[in-house]
Amino acid sequence: MKNSSETKRVLHIMRNLEAGGIGAFLMNVYRKVDREKIQFDFAVTASGMGILGPEIERMGGRVFFISENGTKNVKDCLLQMYRLYKVCKENRYDVVHSQCYFSNAYFLLCARLAGVRKLVSHCHNNFTQPPSFLPEKMFRGGVSSSFAACCNRLSWLL
Repeated sequence: MKNSSETKRVLHIMRNLEAGGIGAFLMNVYRKVDREKIQFDFAVTASGMGILGPEIERMGGRVFFISENGTKNVKDCLLQMYRLYKVCKENRYDVVHSQCYFSNAYFLLCARLAGVRKLVSHCHNNFTQPPSFLPEKMFRGGVSSSFAACCNRLSWLL
């Protein structure tokens, strides 16, 4: 492997490491990417390695579990955010890519505070407006790139 300073490091934040949806897509990319130039790590909010975890580790990626029992209350949410902040701070990622719907705002804020400059918010849902308990600005503040599956319905996110 090349000097680690030459390798771009990307952290993907997702719910789990099962084979469907975004997990399948990211693994297809990860299998084909030159891992001497780009290395993927994964932060997950569910426990367990899932189907994809062992393959990720065989390919040189790391898996970080930022939640022990899901997010049941404010304390769990804050603990998740703190763990993600620590992962980002300790590993100095070039890019953080979050696909956790409304949690993107919190997760990407943690990454920004940890010094990550390139942030990607990716939504696979078709909600027509942000939930009333979250300020709309939170979804756009500091994000480098936003992607939505159906842009007309998610213009508030972009």
